[in-house]
Amino acid sequence: MFGSSPFRIFRLLAVPACVFFGTLGCGGGDDATPIPDQFDAPFIQGTVCAPTEANTGTGPDTNLWVPFRFDTCLYRCVGMAPPQMLQYLWSCAGPLCQMTVLATTHMVRVKSEQGCDGRNLIDPPPGECTQTSVAFQVPPPFDTGQNQFLANYFTVVIPYMSMAQAATLEDALRAMQPFDQALASVGPLQRYPQREFQMHFDPANPKLGDASLLTGADCHNIPLP
Repeated sequence: MFGSSPFRIFRLLAVPACVFFGTLGCGGGDDATPIPDQFDAPFIQGTVCAPTEANTGTGPDTNLWVPFRFDTCLYRCVGMAPPQMLQYLWSCAGPLCQMTVLATTHMVRVKSEQGCDGRNLIDPPPGECTQTSVAFQVPPPFDTGQNQFLANYFTVVIPYMSMAQAATLEDALRAMQPFDQALASVGPLQRYPQREFQMHFDPANPKLGDASLLTGADCHNIPLP
């Protein structure tokens, strides 16, 4: 009950630990608060666009992808680098279905940028970030037991994790644990209604393969809790 897709991401879950503790690996000697030379980070804040009415396949051989788009402002002192992944975990209890979507990326310190502040990673000041739109695609939820795609309404959850939970998840994924087990290893995640939205998967819905066609009605602000 999970899937994955390559993608790119942009804004961070939390200031990395070395920002607070000055651990080895932090770069930028002139930084007000150090930023690591490289680190992994999950998405926390921005705009997520996905079709409210999403097409799903009619059988196991259907070649279909659902577009997503992330819009954000990337702090000038960091850049994205591989590996970049989006993974999701779905579950249904009777007619109620949920999809937890987690995006992670490897981040690198931009050496040419001076006067950086790790505290700005979460919410960069105006004029110190670049508006960025990143599109990617994922397969619709597929039930391997029934050997078919699901047609149902889903509550999409963009999780928020503490620094400790993010570190635990990163360790589990690096150990090649399956995504559902890795996500369970961080413990219960607090749900925030403002970080959730609805999607309806049905084979009768129109196919939409281009994320640039997603309209305002399909875009959802994902704020900090």
